[in-house]
Amino acid sequence: MNLTQSTLKNRTAILMLGLILTLAGVGSYVSIPKESNPSIDVPYFFITTLYPGIGPVDMESLVTQVLERELQGINGVKEIRSTTQESVSIVVVEFDLSVPNNEASQRVRERVDLAKADLPTDAEDPIVIEASIDDFPVITINLAADYSLYNLTRIAERLQDELEILSGIRQVDIIGSLEREVQVNVDLNALTSYNLALGQLVGAIQSQNLTIPGGTVDVDRFSYLLRVSGEFTDPKEIENIVISAPEGKFGENEPGLVYLRDVADVVYDFKKRTSYAQLKAFKVEDESGKLVEIGDA
Repeated sequence: MNLTQSTLKNRTAILMLGLILTLAGVGSYVSIPKESNPSIDVPYFFITTLYPGIGPVDMESLVTQVLERELQGINGVKEIRSTTQESVSIVVVEFDLSVPNNEASQRVRERVDLAKADLPTDAEDPIVIEASIDDFPVITINLAADYSLYNLTRIAERLQDELEILSGIRQVDIIGSLEREVQVNVDLNALTSYNLALGQLVGAIQSQNLTIPGGTVDVDRFSYLLRVSGEFTDPKEIENIVISAPEGKFGENEPGLVYLRDVADVVYDFKKRTSYAQLKAFKVEDESGKLVEIGDA
């Protein structure tokens, strides 16, 4: 009752105090820096491992379970989930919110390094990816033209180079692109008939697609670097690789030589697409800059 009575007696001071607090709150709200996309720590880590040519069952036992056993001993882990597909293993580690992200990242990477010793030697090294809101795109640019998808990809790559040199740009990714690749389609029956293994074919390609440094040559006051360029420039060159030859016979027409073209087809084709991009336009700008609706046609 005393508080109420004193408030009524000093109502002018109470109103002034309320006005001062309101003005201070408005000023603080205006002056406090704000972000449309604030940086937030997300306690998720993704461990991705590639092992080409391995089925899901073997991938589970050889890679996924090995990583899970090693990651289970980390302090602060809330949950571990995994997805195993053909040639791909993805392990998701979720930490408690009380664990700092930099500390959690260090723990995960240390355990993954320890697990590498138990992984198959042919498997690629696991990649640890930290979930971050900063990785989501801020601006999306759509490219559309009456070009083939391959030519449109080349234009997108040039635009990517121009954007990446701008200040403040962290990363530019292309979605829906089409890339060229050389495919060597092996006929296993033909390879077996020559009593050859697939590893011999792979080794022959790797050993002959190399650029070898040749050291330096000093001429007067100048020093020149030498190299022997042996990388393929035409897919047709791969067909002429000698996979097997009788000892002491390496002539072009020597009988018994086994060329790559005898056991495989070399095709210059496109990579299997992993992403697609679509654009649906409802309005376009006319010559005056106004938006005009597009009809169904």
